[in-house]
Amino acid sequence: MTGQSEGPRGSPDYFTIAYASSGAKLWVSRFNGPANGADAASALAVSPNGSTVFVTGGSYGGSSNVDYLTIAYDAG
Repeated sequence: MTGQSEGPRGSPDYFTIAYASSGAKLWVSRFNGPANGADAASALAVSPNGSTVFVTGGSYGGSSNVDYLTIAYDAG
């Protein structure tokens, strides 16, 4: 599952958690963009073979305002 969570600097970051089918937590990842601004994940997809998790959304880029950002995580 993915979304946003307030980061240590007070602005939202991407926040992604992977769970096993048993409900056990497998891993957690947080992403804070280089401008330390608001980052908001809006979608998650899994590769057909289940090995990669893709998370996408917006990330505040400072002078470039909001940029698009997609992160690929190893699902293992």
